[in-house]
Amino acid sequence: ASNKSIYTSKARNQYWMLPLLAGIAGAIFQWRNDRRGFIAVLSLFLITGLVLALYLNSPPVEPRERDYIYVASFIAFCVWVGLSLVAFANLISRRALAIPLVALVTLGLPVLMLVQNYDDHDRSGRTFQVDNARNLLASCAPNAILFTGGDNDTFPLWYVQEVEGFRTDVRVMVLSYLNTDWYVNQLRNPYYQSAPFSLSLTRNDYLQYGPNDVLYIQETIKEGIDAKKYLQLIREGNKALRMQSSTGDYFTILPSKKLLIRRGDSLSQAGPKLTSSNTSEDSLRHSSLILNVKGNYATKSVLAIVDIMISNQWKRPIYFNFTSLNTAGLNLNEHVVQEGAVYRFDPLRVPGKEIAIDKRSMRSNLMEKANYANLLNPDIHFNYEDFNLRMISPLRQSFNSLAISFLDVQDRGTALSVMQFAKANLYLPHLLPTFANLEAAEIFSALGDDESAVNLCSTLFDCHIAELRWQLENGRSVDGGLDRFLAQQSARMLAALGNTAPEVELNKLGL
Repeated sequence: ASNKSIYTSKARNQYWMLPLLAGIAGAIFQWRNDRRGFIAVLSLFLITGLVLALYLNSPPVEPRERDYIYVASFIAFCVWVGLSLVAFANLISRRALAIPLVALVTLGLPVLMLVQNYDDHDRSGRTFQVDNARNLLASCAPNAILFTGGDNDTFPLWYVQEVEGFRTDVRVMVLSYLNTDWYVNQLRNPYYQSAPFSLSLTRNDYLQYGPNDVLYIQETIKEGIDAKKYLQLIREGNKALRMQSSTGDYFTILPSKKLLIRRGDSLSQAGPKLTSSNTSEDSLRHSSLILNVKGNYATKSVLAIVDIMISNQWKRPIYFNFTSLNTAGLNLNEHVVQEGAVYRFDPLRVPGKEIAIDKRSMRSNLMEKANYANLLNPDIHFNYEDFNLRMISPLRQSFNSLAISFLDVQDRGTALSVMQFAKANLYLPHLLPTFANLEAAEIFSALGDDESAVNLCSTLFDCHIAELRWQLENGRSVDGGLDRFLAQQSARMLAALGNTAPEVELNKLGL
């Protein structure tokens, strides 16, 4: 079940080209009998299918399947599938046989597709996405702000808040939506138990298609600028921050990549969640933290994040999830503390290169408050892209980070208990392995549990060597692919643990 090979995947659906052949037959039949109708259906099929794909320039990898945007082309092709039955009936000379045979084909094609598609589309009993949303919200302190990246990691959170009424004190803010004026302005309203925000900038400052949609960096001040003063100048419409494009439109510039935010006196009333373990509050209360902007421009969402931090005055704890931490447009790693699957922004933290870890909170959030029961059910289909890569793999990496933090302080017993818990809940045979298996195996090996290390590496190797065999059998290139890389890495580690068979197998395949 842990094999990612196309031969064993539930998503491998065999139609034997019957729907395709039926559609082609129907198209030929319509061309011969109704040219104008054929041109109309063909136009709908091309414009909402091939032409739309070219117009959108769709990337090969999407956050999820986006075939729904081509639904009109599917409908057009289904017209031809339906007409193929008329063509089939016309070929049968004996009318007495035509009706039952056409009925059989009419019923047979949908039943075939239902049987083939049901197992990998059946979501009954699959609740982990909602369970994980509760886990995230439960990890946040009261009245917290939680930044998310986009639809996929936000809608489950909204579901448990709106439908179940769970942790409605947490204000969930979507980074991608913060680039719109209507969403930023909604933050000024109360939401269940979440109080409204008094933003520094006005509604006009966040106006869609206005000068602040994108802040282009013209770095004339290397040492950084006061973020609060910068927001004030934007609100005042200071001409020194305005530039005019070749089309005559005005846009706002950002004169530095470093934004300085004063910590302020309000930190003394912010509660224990804002108390850093590696510095004193008194020495930093009147100093500033530095937010570094990524790239050559800042989007309106960056402006909104800075505005929220300044206007919030650290009264409400600020968290980021895995997606938002990496897509915020700011280098936040040196300012956050990981507390499970969430990252708390700590304005008192002395900047460091790595993300800090609050071992106590992280262990509590991952091992005591979280619910992984749904993952234990082997009869539920968890697809590779959405669940294994986007949800389960980050969780595995979080457990790895927690175990390493205990190893760093020589607490080997706790580190082992963390990894054993992760193995029992997140490394099950029906859950596909990911890159996190390698790191987990290294940790187990360092803790003296070579049996677990071999098991995790073997699972990863078996998964990707099967995929490599299929690719080679079908003439596909495997150079530079992820399957080859993970197979090689797991084989090397297995060799270090005393099992050289995987390396021999790779050599036989010329890999």
